[in-house]
Amino acid sequence: GLKHRIGQLWEHQLDDLVRSVDSYREALELDPMHEPTITALDAIVHGDKEPVSAAQVLEPIYESAMEWERLIDLCEVMAKHADDAYTKVELLSRIAVYYETQLDRLQEAFDAYGRAFKEEPGHEDSVAHLERLATETGLWEPLSQLYEEQLEKTLDGDLQITLLLRVARVYEVELNRPDDAIAKFQRVLDNDPENNDAILALDRLFVAGE
Repeated sequence: GLKHRIGQLWEHQLDDLVRSVDSYREALELDPMHEPTITALDAIVHGDKEPVSAAQVLEPIYESAMEWERLIDLCEVMAKHADDAYTKVELLSRIAVYYETQLDRLQEAFDAYGRAFKEEPGHEDSVAHLERLATETGLWEPLSQLYEEQLEKTLDGDLQITLLLRVARVYEVELNRPDDAIAKFQRVLDNDPENNDAILALDRLFVAGE
């Protein structure tokens, strides 16, 4: 109770959120389920000052209590304030894992991996999870749109070819849109005339379509 009161004094009377969070953390070390302290930290998480440090204090508390939706909320806040793409991708991937494995909400898991992919289109783990979830849920159309969006944004030639091959495969194999697949494979050859994957795919598609 005293640690909580000290935290309140730092927060409300002295406007020092850093020391306030430290005091609240010390209170939770003594009693991890002290509800007034958890409520106070949650308010800081959703405020303008020190949201990440407050979220980091609450994170193990919510994890131990298996409060998955609250934990997702914390990760969202930390991702919003992350300074670099790597940290943001890691947090969004954790959100996806919680949605999939703890809440069995595959659409939300797919969306979270999609946001991670937008941050780092070359991140292989995000792509692997997106394609796995698309296989399980049939979300191939949204996945093709994700690929198309990033294709228009990236200036990296190698990444463009990778995305073209991926979206072309989705059009050919999953969505049965051979004309769209052919257009993408031809764009690959425009950038890399000796790309064997595109040559073989076009040969296969032209034969199938006579």
